[in-house]
Amino acid sequence: MQELFSRRKYPKLWALTDRMNRWNKAPTARAKRRLQGQVQGLVNWIVALLLLPIAFITPESPLLAIIGALCLGIGVVELWRYLPKTLGILSLLAGVFFLMAALGDPAEIAVLVYLAAQYPIFDRRSGLPVRP
Repeated sequence: MQELFSRRKYPKLWALTDRMNRWNKAPTARAKRRLQGQVQGLVNWIVALLLLPIAFITPESPLLAIIGALCLGIGVVELWRYLPKTLGILSLLAGVFFLMAALGDPAEIAVLVYLAAQYPIFDRRSGLPVRP
């Protein structure tokens, strides 16, 4: 009731107020968190893609395997949460990459087959349509 009275008494002030309320506001905290989660997921996933093959080729460094596994876990969770279709596509590409690397030198890189086997699982869970 008071707003209606104020609008009648001060129309120019309310016109300015209404015009200012129409402007785009700064991104909300939810949008910032979403963008941060997307970037963090992609970075962790890429770091895992680089660390895990090195860790499995040189097994005397278990720290690399642990860091790579943590990065993969965090990256997959973040991508699954914010970019599930991208996770599916990236998982297929990583699986193909690891399989091709294992076929190139089976004696030394056969361990990568285990990595290649896990990526299609993430792809199936990410929601991509699959033909029967």
